[in-house]
Amino acid sequence: MKSRALLSFVITSLLVACGDSAPPPAAPQPPAPPPTPAETVATPAPPPPPAEPTAEEKKKAEQKKALDEDRAKWDASHKKELERWTPDMHEKAKALVEKGASLDQIVAGKHRMPGNADRDKFRHPIETLKFFGFRPDMTVIDIGPGEGWYTEILAPALAKKGHYLRRAPIRTARRIRMAPSMRSASRGSSRARRSCTARSR
Repeated sequence: MKSRALLSFVITSLLVACGDSAPPPAAPQPPAPPPTPAETVATPAPPPPPAEPTAEEKKKAEQKKALDEDRAKWDASHKKELERWTPDMHEKAKALVEKGASLDQIVAGKHRMPGNADRDKFRHPIETLKFFGFRPDMTVIDIGPGEGWYTEILAPALAKKGHYLRRAPIRTARRIRMAPSMRSASRGSSRARRSCTARSR
């Protein structure tokens, strides 16, 4: 009986002692992994600045710009001249050729480009041609006709009986276009058409 009471006392004491003891410490947490470095995206290198044009390249660029501006002016002038040449204007120019008009009538004709007649008082076309012995049955070669100031006088004067040939330097000829006044004057006869085949292209 005493043994049982002693055993109960020991067990009770152990339970009380175990109940008062602190719980065992928790296991330590594993250390956090080091942060993964962010992936760096390679930035492409900026393109190198364009090379500074040489003096020769600058000169060519300036020449091209000037040529383009001149070409635009020529095209605008040519378009305006084409619009000026109505069917009535063509008929009047053709009549000058068919009736064999004199130099005075041709110089006073409406087929001439606006502003060209204003220069007659300085260039004296009738007096100049008479000084050279001009006749409507001659063959005339016009070298360097430019924009055709003399052409619009010579072409209708020579269209019926003579020949008119115009010759421009290669570079100039490529950009000169025959004005309608020159083309109309050349329609007077097949002979005149043959004489005007040396046109600027």
